Amino acid sequence: MEELSIRGVLERYKAGEISLPEALDELRDFPLKDLTFARLDTQREIRVGYPEIVYCPGKSAEQLRGILEFMVAKDADILATRAEQSHFAAVRDLSPTSATILCLAP
Repeated sequence: MEELSIRGVLERYKAGEISLPEALDELRDFPLKDLTFARLDTQREIRVGYPEIVYCPGKSAEQLRGILEFMVAKDADILATRAEQSHFAAVRDLSPTSATILCLAP
């Protein structure tokens, strides 16, 4: 979640446009999301200037897909490293307009 997104949630709450439960729901995964098989840093790009990096070895294609689907839903860029062909095949249909998915082969 980018700083502007967080600011937007807080401003909409302050203006009475959304309720406290709605604001909390939007901020639920800030700053970490535990998917049981991976813990995602949802604010890495704000903090250090580069996106979350997913190290693919040891992850199934389904796990990688779950990670990328979550991050894409949060409008976050993702860098997947050492991805195999099966990883790429599992995520190639995720084609968001506002997020970038990059899989680098070993």
